[in-house]
Amino acid sequence: MSEIRTVSLDAMSGGDALLTGEPLVLSHVTGLMEAGGQITLGRVEPFESAAIAAKGRKVFAALTRREGESAEQLLHRLEQALHRHAITGVVTQEIDGQAFGLQPPSTRRR
Repeated sequence: MSEIRTVSLDAMSGGDALLTGEPLVLSHVTGLMEAGGQITLGRVEPFESAAIAAKGRKVFAALTRREGESAEQLLHRLEQALHRHAITGVVTQEIDGQAFGLQPPSTRRR
């Protein structure tokens, strides 16, 4: 298994896939998960590839994967969006809120 590495902000904004070689730190993603939140990566109908950070029905960030963007870059942008939300309260919304709905996590009966 390969180590996840960060992508420099300059590389991300320029669309290049330059790796810095430093491990990706996901403190905001981890914090949300430890607080009972959910991170969804992958297909979210009708979007082919997305990253959503939420707790219950409250969405903190909803991103779509850009053309040529790696999963690591998408995850890095999700971390940045959660950081921005923690500092400013701004929700990064790249997905039309009317196009999808969040449902509470299902629980399986035993």
